[in-house]
Amino acid sequence: MRYHAIVTGGTIPVYRISSCPSSEVIGELYNNEVFIDLGITTGYTNVHEVRFLNPSGKFTGGFIKSGTYENLMYHGVYSSIAQGKGYRFTSRKTLNIVNNSNTRIDTINAGDYVYTNSGIAGASDPQNMKIYAYKPANGTVIGVDGFVKLNYTYGSMFGSTFCLK
Repeated sequence: MRYHAIVTGGTIPVYRISSCPSSEVIGELYNNEVFIDLGITTGYTNVHEVRFLNPSGKFTGGFIKSGTYENLMYHGVYSSIAQGKGYRFTSRKTLNIVNNSNTRIDTINAGDYVYTNSGIAGASDPQNMKIYAYKPANGTVIGVDGFVKLNYTYGSMFGSTFCLK
C-alpha cells in the first residue's frame, strides 16, 4: 500500500537501488521525518520503494530495507465528524485540494483542516494524500472524495515543520 509515513525511531538509510548494497546509500531518513512509502518493490524481499527529500533538498526516490516508521495519519488528531471517523490535520500553509484526476477543486490556507482515514498516497502523484473532508478555518466541513496535495519540495520534512501538523 502506498502511504505517507513518518519515522518513529532511529535513522533509516536510503539506497539508490533496490538490492540495497551498503555502498549505495544516497541519504537517510531521520527520526520524525516524513516520507512516502510506495510499498514493497518487486524482486526483493522486504525492500520498500520510497520518495523523500535527499540531502541536496531534491524530492527523489530510493529504497529502504527496514526501519521504525508508521502511517503519518496516526499523528493527526482523532476526529469523528458527520462525514466519517479519521484523523484531522491542520495546514501550516496554502495547499490544493484535488480530485482523483489530480485537478484542483479548491485551496485551503494555513489553519484550515483536512481529514483522512487512510493516509494513502495518490497513484498518479504520490505527494497527494487521500482525504474524505476538509474545513476552511471560517467555514463548514466539506466532504470530498479527493486528495490534499502535500508539499514535499519546500522546507523541512520533519513532522514539527511539515506542511501539515
